[in-house]
This record gives sequence, C-alpha cells and structure tokens, in this order.
Amino acid sequence: MSLDWIFDIGLKENSSSRGARPSRRMLIPCLLLVLLFGARALWAQSQIPDWQIQVRKYCDTKDWESALRAVDQEISRAPQDMDIRAWRARVLAWSGHLPEAEKVYLEILKVSRNDPDNWMGLSNVYLREGRIVEVL
Repeated sequence: MSLDWIFDIGLKENSSSRGARPSRRMLIPCLLLVLLFGARALWAQSQIPDWQIQVRKYCDTKDWESALRAVDQEISRAPQDMDIRAWRARVLAWSGHLPEAEKVYLEILKVSRNDPDNWMGLSNVYLREGRIVEVL
C-alpha cells in the first residue's frame, strides 16, 4: 500500500483513478498511528525475556546445570514452544552433551522443519562430532 497520499496534504476527496484521498485533518492521526505501530514493533523486537538473560549468564560462567534448569522451567511453562526447546538444545551443545542436543534438535525439526536456526544448530552438533556427511 502506497503512503504517497500523506504528502498531498491540501487535497480532499476526489475521484481520481487512485481513489479517495484523506483530508488535511486526517494527516496527523494517520502519522501518529504509523509512528505508534512502528515504535511498538521496534520495542517488541528489542525485548529479551528475563529467563534468556539468566540462561546466558549461567552459560557465561559455564554453570550448565543451572542453565538447563532455567530452560526446563520455561519448557514446563510453555511445552509447545519450539524456540524454548531450541534453547535447551543450544545449552546441551554448548555444554558438550552432543548426543542429547542432537536428539532435541531432531525432535524440534519434526515439528518445525523450516527454521534455519535449528538446522544450523543440528549441523553444528554434527560438525563437532566429526560427522561431515550429515553436516552437508
């Protein structure tokens, strides 16, 4: 949808081939809506859940048990959330539990086959195990 009508401030409704155009009094509310939705989208993308911050802290200190406990707590809260399960697979891989990480990634990919991050995670597990054919 083109927003070029915003720049035609002085025009009121007409019957041109482009359809009706808003009047000047509609310009400010429309601009406010665009700004509001744009700011909301940026804010939502920049928010990192507290549990992820905590898991990262545990991983930084190589406290793998606490990291897995935090992820498992989130999984119990939202068992169908494949993103949380992917965090579990990552923590397992980072901690060197490669067979367990592989198993979790394969379970995730049965449900969510089109997520490139999960395919990359599984490939990294295979690479660390020296399974080059599976990586390819």
